[in-house]
Amino acid sequence: MRYREPFTLYPRKMKSGRVVWYYQTYDNNGRRTTARSTGQTLKTAARAYCLKLYKADMLIPAKQNYVFFKDYAKDWWVWGKCEYLKYKQKRRPMTKSYADTNLTHLKKNILPYFKTKRIGSINRHDIEKWLNALCDKGLSNATVNLVFGIFRVMMKEAVRREIIKTNPFQNVQPLKSDTKEKDIFT
Repeated sequence: MRYREPFTLYPRKMKSGRVVWYYQTYDNNGRRTTARSTGQTLKTAARAYCLKLYKADMLIPAKQNYVFFKDYAKDWWVWGKCEYLKYKQKRRPMTKSYADTNLTHLKKNILPYFKTKRIGSINRHDIEKWLNALCDKGLSNATVNLVFGIFRVMMKEAVRREIIKTNPFQNVQPLKSDTKEKDIFT
């Protein structure tokens, strides 16, 4: 049987006259995938780019990474529909008020910022900008940390379901606590 390279490179001439190298590869069924740009103008740089993707096992991007966050979050925290709640209820009891509170925070604080982003493209910097936006909105650090935890659970579940490979919350710390210490009256 003849050896087949994992990718094929070819040049495309843009309207501006610039030549950009594209690559094609084969999916798991042996069918040719759509062409993807390497963004490189030199063949050797394009080949190095493709080899780097190949070694990281990212030459063929997973289809799940193209799911928009709003589609992923469609039935999240909806009592009776959420797959995560069903999964967790088999392991420990969960209350409907917990799900309702999380659904409210999802709709109010997470979806407005991330609904048009693809789930695979959400990264640490996006999360930190989002945390700053919540603080600028006037939310307390305790509330921001609560919403942070809800979003982190959702992304952790995406990793468990193998929708994304790594959790973007892995290197993001919650905000410092700003609650005042409760004391007795003098």
